[in-house]
Amino acid sequence: MPTVSSFIPRFDRIFTPNGDGNGNGHTHAWVPVIDALETPDAYLIAVELPGVAPEDIEISFANNMLTVRGSKLPTLEPPTNGERRIHAAERTSGTFERSVRLPDYVEGNRSEATYVNGVLTITIPKTASVVAHKIAIKKS
Repeated sequence: MPTVSSFIPRFDRIFTPNGDGNGNGHTHAWVPVIDALETPDAYLIAVELPGVAPEDIEISFANNMLTVRGSKLPTLEPPTNGERRIHAAERTSGTFERSVRLPDYVEGNRSEATYVNGVLTITIPKTASVVAHKIAIKKS
């Protein structure tokens, strides 16, 4: 008769972020982590996408919503005819999508993106009217 402790590994496989609910640890969707920060003249969004080719990433900006979507191919092919045995397959793969709503005072059409060492960084400038600037006092 199975004990409670014998079910723990199965629950771990089902409820981990890499699990698909079938207990096999495969994933079909994943959510990359992001950092979002504000500078005096722009917003910066950094998205961790290790192992994703730049041509597999799509960036869009509409209605003040920045969206990054794409896919990451699996690195291990499923075994056929018993030719190999996979002992661990924990790296994520599949499709992804992340969206960030930005304030009304950004210039999405001037956004720029760079991709270095698996990190996608998107810079969205603020409109000139909201960038702080000093006003000189004229002498009379």
